[in-house]
Amino acid sequence: MKVVPKASDYSGVLEGLINAAVRRLTVKLYTINAFPANTTTKEWAQECWILTCRAARKKFAPADANTRIVTAISKRVSSVRSHLRDTVRSAVPRAYNLDDKVADDGVADANKVQVLRLLRGAPKLFGYKDHESDTPAVFAEVPILMSSLQQELFSSPTDIGPEFADMFDPMPIPVLALLLTCVEYGLDSWSAGRLDSSHAFRTSDYRSKYDAHRGWLVKDWEAMAPDIVKAIRHEMYEQVLRYGNITIQSRHQPEKVSDATRERMRAALAARYPPRA
Repeated sequence: MKVVPKASDYSGVLEGLINAAVRRLTVKLYTINAFPANTTTKEWAQECWILTCRAARKKFAPADANTRIVTAISKRVSSVRSHLRDTVRSAVPRAYNLDDKVADDGVADANKVQVLRLLRGAPKLFGYKDHESDTPAVFAEVPILMSSLQQELFSSPTDIGPEFADMFDPMPIPVLALLLTCVEYGLDSWSAGRLDSSHAFRTSDYRSKYDAHRGWLVKDWEAMAPDIVKAIRHEMYEQVLRYGNITIQSRHQPEKVSDATRERMRAALAARYPPRA
Protein backbone atom coordinates (compact mmCIF):
# COMPACT_ATOMS: atom_id res chain seq x y z
CA MET A 1 0.00 0.00 0.00
CA LYS A 2 1.43 3.35 -1.05
CA VAL A 3 1.41 5.93 1.72
CA VAL A 4 0.52 9.47 0.63
CA PRO A 5 2.68 12.08 2.38
CA LYS A 6 0.94 14.73 4.50
CA ALA A 7 2.05 18.09 5.82
CA SER A 8 2.06 16.68 9.36
CA ASP A 9 4.69 14.12 8.32
CA TYR A 10 7.30 16.90 8.37
CA SER A 11 8.88 19.21 10.93
CA GLY A 12 7.06 22.26 12.22
CA VAL A 13 8.82 24.64 9.83
CA LEU A 14 8.23 22.41 6.84
CA GLU A 15 4.62 21.79 7.80
CA GLY A 16 4.00 25.52 7.98
CA LEU A 17 5.54 26.06 4.55
CA ILE A 18 3.53 23.21 3.04
CA ASN A 19 0.31 24.64 4.42
CA ALA A 20 1.26 28.06 3.05
CA ALA A 21 1.83 26.49 -0.37
CA VAL A 22 -1.58 24.80 -0.14
CA ARG A 23 -3.12 28.24 0.43
CA ARG A 24 -1.57 29.39 -2.84
CA LEU A 25 -2.81 26.26 -4.59
CA THR A 26 -6.30 26.86 -3.20
CA VAL A 27 -6.36 30.28 -4.85
CA LYS A 28 -5.44 28.74 -8.20
CA LEU A 29 -8.19 26.14 -7.88
CA TYR A 30 -10.80 28.77 -7.13
CA THR A 31 -9.71 31.45 -9.57
CA ILE A 32 -8.32 29.50 -12.54
CA ASN A 33 -9.67 25.96 -12.74
CA ALA A 34 -11.26 23.89 -9.99
CA PHE A 35 -10.79 20.62 -11.88
CA PRO A 36 -7.31 20.77 -13.42
CA ALA A 37 -5.66 17.84 -15.14
CA ASN A 38 -3.26 15.83 -12.97
CA THR A 39 -0.24 17.22 -14.80
CA THR A 40 -1.47 20.76 -14.24
CA THR A 41 -2.06 20.06 -10.56
CA LYS A 42 1.53 18.87 -10.14
CA GLU A 43 2.86 21.90 -12.00
CA TRP A 44 0.80 24.23 -9.82
CA ALA A 45 1.88 22.45 -6.65
CA GLN A 46 5.53 22.79 -7.59
CA GLU A 47 5.10 26.45 -8.51
CA CYS A 48 3.32 27.15 -5.21
CA TRP A 49 6.04 25.36 -3.26
CA ILE A 50 8.82 27.31 -5.00
CA LEU A 51 7.06 30.65 -4.46
CA THR A 52 6.41 29.85 -0.81
CA CYS A 53 10.02 28.86 -0.15
CA ARG A 54 11.28 31.92 -2.01
CA ALA A 55 9.04 34.20 0.04
CA ALA A 56 10.31 32.55 3.25
CA ARG A 57 13.91 32.53 1.97
CA LYS A 58 14.15 28.80 2.45
CA LYS A 59 15.77 26.17 0.26
CA PHE A 60 15.52 22.44 0.71
CA ALA A 61 17.46 19.49 -0.67
CA PRO A 62 17.68 16.82 -1.93
CA ALA A 63 15.38 16.86 -4.92
CA ASP A 64 13.53 13.67 -3.94
CA ALA A 65 12.40 15.30 -0.67
CA ASN A 66 11.00 18.22 -2.63
CA THR A 67 9.20 15.75 -4.89
CA ARG A 68 7.51 14.19 -1.87
CA ILE A 69 6.51 17.63 -0.63
CA VAL A 70 5.04 18.62 -3.99
CA THR A 71 3.06 15.38 -3.95
CA ALA A 72 1.73 16.21 -0.48
CA ILE A 73 0.62 19.63 -1.73
CA SER A 74 -1.02 18.32 -4.89
CA LYS A 75 -2.99 15.70 -2.94
CA ARG A 76 -4.87 18.47 -1.14
CA VAL A 77 -6.87 19.41 -4.25
CA SER A 78 -9.85 17.17 -3.51
CA SER A 79 -10.08 18.34 0.10
CA VAL A 80 -10.17 21.99 -1.02
CA ARG A 81 -13.17 21.24 -3.23
CA SER A 82 -14.87 19.00 -0.66
CA HIS A 83 -14.75 21.65 2.07
CA LEU A 84 -16.61 24.11 -0.15
CA ARG A 85 -18.95 21.37 -1.35
CA ASP A 86 -20.03 20.59 2.21
CA THR A 87 -20.47 24.24 3.13
CA VAL A 88 -22.68 24.88 0.13
CA ARG A 89 -24.73 21.70 0.49
CA SER A 90 -25.58 22.51 4.10
CA ALA A 91 -26.93 25.90 2.96
CA VAL A 92 -29.00 24.58 0.04
CA PRO A 93 -32.25 23.70 1.91
CA ARG A 94 -32.66 27.17 3.40
CA ALA A 95 -31.56 28.95 0.22
CA TYR A 96 -34.00 27.04 -2.00
CA ASN A 97 -36.94 26.41 0.33
CA LEU A 98 -36.43 22.69 0.85
CA ASP A 99 -37.90 21.14 3.99
CA ASP A 100 -34.97 19.39 5.65
CA LYS A 101 -37.26 17.85 8.27
CA VAL A 102 -38.81 15.28 5.96
CA ALA A 103 -41.63 13.93 8.11
CA ASP A 104 -43.52 12.02 5.41
CA ASP A 105 -43.63 11.18 1.72
CA GLY A 106 -45.70 14.28 0.98
CA VAL A 107 -42.86 16.54 2.15
CA ALA A 108 -40.34 14.48 0.20
CA ASP A 109 -42.47 14.76 -2.93
CA ALA A 110 -42.68 18.54 -2.54
CA ASN A 111 -38.90 18.74 -2.15
CA LYS A 112 -38.42 16.59 -5.23
CA VAL A 113 -40.68 18.83 -7.34
CA GLN A 114 -38.77 21.90 -6.17
CA VAL A 115 -35.38 20.36 -6.97
CA LEU A 116 -36.49 19.25 -10.44
CA ARG A 117 -37.76 22.77 -11.11
CA LEU A 118 -34.50 24.38 -9.99
CA LEU A 119 -32.40 22.04 -12.13
CA ARG A 120 -34.22 22.81 -15.36
CA GLY A 121 -33.20 25.23 -18.07
CA ALA A 122 -29.99 26.51 -19.60
CA PRO A 123 -28.69 28.20 -17.58
CA LYS A 124 -30.31 26.30 -14.75
CA LEU A 125 -32.93 28.05 -12.70
CA PHE A 126 -31.08 27.75 -9.39
CA GLY A 127 -28.46 30.20 -10.70
CA TYR A 128 -30.95 33.07 -10.60
CA LYS A 129 -31.44 35.22 -7.53
CA ASP A 130 -35.12 35.53 -8.45
CA HIS A 131 -35.56 31.80 -9.09
CA GLU A 132 -39.09 31.90 -7.66
CA SER A 133 -40.18 34.37 -10.36
CA ASP A 134 -42.03 33.31 -13.52
CA THR A 135 -39.53 35.42 -15.46
CA PRO A 136 -36.19 35.14 -13.61
CA ALA A 137 -33.54 37.59 -14.79
CA VAL A 138 -31.02 38.27 -12.00
CA PHE A 139 -28.36 35.69 -12.77
CA ALA A 140 -25.39 34.75 -10.56
CA GLU A 141 -26.26 37.23 -7.80
CA VAL A 142 -27.54 34.43 -5.56
CA PRO A 143 -26.89 35.06 -1.85
CA ILE A 144 -25.81 31.46 -1.18
CA LEU A 145 -22.80 31.90 -3.45
CA MET A 146 -21.12 34.78 -1.67
CA SER A 147 -22.14 33.66 1.82
CA SER A 148 -20.58 30.23 1.20
CA LEU A 149 -17.42 31.78 -0.21
CA GLN A 150 -17.15 34.03 2.83
CA GLN A 151 -17.33 31.04 5.16
CA GLU A 152 -14.64 29.19 3.22
CA LEU A 153 -12.07 31.86 2.32
CA PHE A 154 -13.03 35.11 4.06
CA SER A 155 -13.78 34.00 7.62
CA SER A 156 -11.26 36.46 9.10
CA PRO A 157 -8.75 39.13 7.98
CA THR A 158 -6.01 36.46 7.99
CA ASP A 159 -7.89 33.93 5.87
CA ILE A 160 -6.89 32.94 2.33
CA GLY A 161 -9.22 35.42 0.61
CA PRO A 162 -7.89 38.55 2.32
CA GLU A 163 -4.30 37.33 1.96
CA PHE A 164 -4.76 37.10 -1.82
CA ALA A 165 -7.44 39.78 -2.10
CA ASP A 166 -6.34 41.04 -5.51
CA MET A 167 -7.10 37.62 -6.99
CA PHE A 168 -10.76 37.94 -5.97
CA ASP A 169 -11.46 41.53 -6.99
CA PRO A 170 -13.45 41.59 -9.18
CA MET A 171 -14.87 38.15 -8.39
CA PRO A 172 -13.42 35.75 -11.00
CA ILE A 173 -15.73 33.83 -13.29
CA PRO A 174 -14.14 30.47 -12.28
CA VAL A 175 -15.06 31.17 -8.64
CA LEU A 176 -18.70 31.66 -9.62
CA ALA A 177 -18.59 28.51 -11.76
CA LEU A 178 -17.25 26.46 -8.84
CA LEU A 179 -19.87 27.83 -6.46
CA LEU A 180 -22.68 27.10 -8.93
CA THR A 181 -21.29 23.59 -9.41
CA CYS A 182 -21.38 23.02 -5.65
CA VAL A 183 -24.98 24.26 -5.52
CA GLU A 184 -25.88 21.84 -8.31
CA TYR A 185 -24.22 19.06 -6.33
CA GLY A 186 -26.24 20.07 -3.27
CA LEU A 187 -29.49 19.96 -5.24
CA ASP A 188 -28.52 16.63 -6.81
CA SER A 189 -28.13 15.31 -3.26
CA TRP A 190 -31.79 16.21 -2.68
CA SER A 191 -33.10 14.86 -5.99
CA ALA A 192 -35.11 12.10 -4.28
CA GLY A 193 -36.75 14.59 -1.92
CA ARG A 194 -34.52 13.57 0.96
CA LEU A 195 -30.85 14.32 1.54
CA ASP A 196 -28.61 11.59 0.18
CA SER A 197 -25.52 12.23 2.28
CA SER A 198 -23.64 9.53 0.35
CA HIS A 199 -24.02 11.31 -2.98
CA ALA A 200 -20.49 11.60 -4.38
CA PHE A 201 -18.79 14.71 -5.75
CA ARG A 202 -16.91 12.82 -8.44
CA THR A 203 -14.64 14.69 -10.81
CA SER A 204 -15.94 12.49 -13.63
CA ASP A 205 -19.47 13.80 -12.97
CA TYR A 206 -18.92 17.40 -11.94
CA ARG A 207 -16.03 18.59 -14.09
CA SER A 208 -18.37 18.76 -17.10
CA LYS A 209 -20.97 20.63 -15.03
CA TYR A 210 -18.30 23.08 -13.89
CA ASP A 211 -17.22 23.60 -17.50
CA ALA A 212 -20.85 24.19 -18.52
CA HIS A 213 -21.38 26.84 -15.82
CA ARG A 214 -18.10 28.50 -16.66
CA GLY A 215 -18.82 28.47 -20.37
CA TRP A 216 -22.21 30.07 -19.95
CA LEU A 217 -20.87 32.72 -17.55
CA VAL A 218 -18.18 33.71 -20.05
CA LYS A 219 -19.89 33.29 -23.40
CA ASP A 220 -23.33 34.59 -22.50
CA TRP A 221 -23.54 36.44 -19.19
CA GLU A 222 -20.23 38.32 -19.37
CA ALA A 223 -20.26 38.70 -23.15
CA MET A 224 -23.63 40.44 -23.01
CA ALA A 225 -22.17 43.47 -21.20
CA PRO A 226 -18.53 43.02 -20.08
CA ASP A 227 -18.19 46.35 -18.25
CA ILE A 228 -21.47 45.92 -16.38
CA VAL A 229 -20.63 42.34 -15.41
CA LYS A 230 -17.19 43.43 -14.21
CA ALA A 231 -18.84 46.01 -11.97
CA ILE A 232 -21.26 43.38 -10.66
CA ARG A 233 -18.34 41.05 -9.92
CA HIS A 234 -16.63 43.84 -7.99
CA GLU A 235 -19.83 44.31 -5.99
CA MET A 236 -19.77 40.58 -5.24
CA TYR A 237 -16.26 40.93 -3.82
CA GLU A 238 -17.37 43.81 -1.64
CA GLN A 239 -20.36 41.75 -0.50
CA VAL A 240 -18.08 38.94 0.66
CA LEU A 241 -16.00 41.41 2.65
CA ARG A 242 -19.14 42.79 4.31
CA TYR A 243 -20.32 39.28 5.20
CA GLY A 244 -16.96 38.66 6.89
CA ASN A 245 -16.74 42.12 8.45
CA ILE A 246 -13.39 42.57 6.69
CA THR A 247 -11.99 45.91 5.53
CA ILE A 248 -9.60 45.96 2.58
CA GLN A 249 -8.80 48.91 0.36
CA SER A 250 -9.70 47.80 -3.14
CA ARG A 251 -7.45 48.63 -6.08
CA HIS A 252 -10.38 48.26 -8.45
CA GLN A 253 -12.98 50.98 -8.53
CA PRO A 254 -15.28 50.35 -11.50
CA GLU A 255 -18.25 52.60 -12.04
CA LYS A 256 -21.33 51.69 -10.05
CA VAL A 257 -24.04 50.01 -12.08
CA SER A 258 -27.16 52.17 -12.14
CA ASP A 259 -30.52 50.57 -11.45
CA ALA A 260 -31.65 51.49 -14.96
CA THR A 261 -28.62 49.86 -16.59
CA ARG A 262 -28.96 46.76 -14.46
CA GLU A 263 -32.65 46.54 -15.34
CA ARG A 264 -31.88 46.72 -19.07
CA MET A 265 -29.40 43.89 -18.69
CA ARG A 266 -31.88 41.78 -16.76
CA ALA A 267 -34.53 42.38 -19.40
CA ALA A 268 -32.11 41.35 -22.15
CA LEU A 269 -31.17 38.22 -20.22
CA ALA A 270 -34.80 37.28 -19.63
CA ALA A 271 -35.62 37.82 -23.30
CA ARG A 272 -32.67 35.73 -24.44
CA TYR A 273 -33.38 32.83 -22.07
CA PRO A 274 -37.13 32.71 -21.37
CA PRO A 275 -38.17 30.24 -18.64
CA ARG A 276 -39.19 26.77 -19.76
CA ALA A 277 -42.63 25.47 -18.99
